[in-house]
Amino acid sequence: MRGAAALTLVLTAASATTSLTAQVTAALEGGGSRINYSGFSDLSALSLSPSLEWLGPSARLSAEGSFAQFSGGGWSLQGSAAGSGFSPQVGRFRGELGATATSSTSDDGINMGELLGRTRVHWLGAREGVWLGGALGRGWNGVAWQTDRRVEAGGWLRRNAVTLLATAEPTWLGDSLRYVDADLTLRIAEGPLELTASAGNRWWSRPAGTGGNSWGSAAGAVWLEPHLALVAAGGSYPADYAQGLPAGSYISLGLRLASRRAGREDAGQYDGSLARAGHPSETGLEPRMPAPVVPAFEVRAIGGNRQRFRLRARGATSIELIGDFTGWRPLALERAADGGWEITLELAPGVYRMNLRVDGGAWGVPPGLPAITDDFGGAVGVLRIGPP
Repeated sequence: MRGAAALTLVLTAASATTSLTAQVTAALEGGGSRINYSGFSDLSALSLSPSLEWLGPSARLSAEGSFAQFSGGGWSLQGSAAGSGFSPQVGRFRGELGATATSSTSDDGINMGELLGRTRVHWLGAREGVWLGGALGRGWNGVAWQTDRRVEAGGWLRRNAVTLLATAEPTWLGDSLRYVDADLTLRIAEGPLELTASAGNRWWSRPAGTGGNSWGSAAGAVWLEPHLALVAAGGSYPADYAQGLPAGSYISLGLRLASRRAGREDAGQYDGSLARAGHPSETGLEPRMPAPVVPAFEVRAIGGNRQRFRLRARGATSIELIGDFTGWRPLALERAADGGWEITLELAPGVYRMNLRVDGGAWGVPPGLPAITDDFGGAVGVLRIGPP
């Protein structure tokens, strides 16, 4: 759970650009789970978890919540909100300023929460990046307020459908707790499948002599269609001493209904540790404009929401198209009688992202489409379909 969260913020820094395109993703996940909190008996629960994310040219805002009804009659309610703003990129560097607020309550009347402000500097390559920063805030553990101070460092590496993220976070909590958390997260997003596995460890320096803690988790999603996925997860997570939340383990199964699939670029997700960072550019301010992957390309409405994609690529033996409207699954174009290549798809009016590739080569931006940076530092074309 921790590793997944960290992966979304880092890759957010990598995708924020000066493009005017903004995206909104709303989702609702529901299902059942079996939970074991340290020192307590196993609990069964039904949960409902809405979320909302807005990703703009140089900022990201998100909010999510979860309501759980336990088999024994109790309930819990949790919520969080996060926001980050990103500076223009200078060379390979980009700054981030953000904040995270979390809160939880339950039927026993105990309330807990935390507010953290953070700042980071990201160094960005085309397929890798590192960041260094810090966070400062206050946490309420149900009994007393504590000051929470952290140093945050990490790096990420992407190769095709695989993303690897590593983080280290020394923490000073109140006057008596000192520890370092380290996480490693692996994310694979290929076609309709999304798989995430993470492992972490906590080393203590105060209280002296305290033994270390370790945890691990795995999660998977199978997209049954562009707006519906079957999700499953299980594993363990560490105690959150700032909010007085115990360590635990869990297993869950449910369905996710989303306004749009976040896409292959969602190689990660966390509290904001990952902001999507911008692609390195020659000016340091504008995204690099890649060379078109084919010499000629057009999309033409042919009735209703039917759109005909047509292009020319001399000497090509195969052409494939990929985009958020295909669930990031490649679709093969067919050769037309005049030697061109084409495919007809049902596509409602809206703004989409897409790329092409020739003969199984690298994915590239079709000519005539604006190019923005994806969440991995690569380029993707923006396709606008107007009303019929």
